[in-house]
Amino acid sequence: MHQTDQFSVEDWQRVLAASRGVENPPPVEVVQVVRPSELHPLWAACVEEQGFKALPEDGMGLGMEFRSEQEKTAALVSYTCQAKYPPPPEFYRPSSSEQLKRMHDFIVDVQIPCLEKAGYPPVEVWSFESFESRYRIDRYLWNPVVDAGSLTCPANFPEDVISPR
Repeated sequence: MHQTDQFSVEDWQRVLAASRGVENPPPVEVVQVVRPSELHPLWAACVEEQGFKALPEDGMGLGMEFRSEQEKTAALVSYTCQAKYPPPPEFYRPSSSEQLKRMHDFIVDVQIPCLEKAGYPPVEVWSFESFESRYRIDRYLWNPVVDAGSLTCPANFPEDVISPR
């Protein structure tokens, strides 16, 4: 087993906290391991228990309403509520070349055409080799929808794209 195969749920929680801009995240006890497709209702209920309004599931990711002065609190709530429900390990362990190829294909075949149709400026397409190479360096996954700040195109990779086969 490779050292990178030892990526733990705590490691996943640290990456999640960083992606939400949460510094020094509190420890979060796992309530239940869930597939990505099962997360939204659990996360939404948790967010609403904390006094925020969760946005409907729309394929765009986990969203919630908050005022600008609540940004840090909202980030912490979002992180905490998602960290309680981690995905199975196969979803956060390093991706294989086959998974990365499916992700790249989704970007090229779905995300970029959606951005173009929505009127966003043309996107310079990364080659698969550049996409995979960058991922292998620091686990960065290029996502032009996130980069563009689009609220109309799917930002999340579908479960069948990211899951190991």
